[in-house]
Amino acid sequence: MADLYAGRLPGYHASDTHYHDVQHVLEVTLAMARLLDGYASAKIGPDPLGAPLFRLGVIMALFRDCGYVRLA
Repeated sequence: MADLYAGRLPGYHASDTHYHDVQHVLEVTLAMARLLDGYASAKIGPDPLGAPLFRLGVIMALFRDCGYVRLA
């Protein structure tokens, strides 16, 4: 993820947006992890969240802004 946003992956430029950068993505990922943890702790849903869905939520948060990274 860090390599993608920094432009270290072949075929991609570094992220050139002022807001949708690595710092923002990490902040969003932390917020997502906290939301998922709160949901799992509250046990309010019909089914438990489980580790696979928790991991998926974190991965989705990490790559939520990857569309702002331009192809080289």
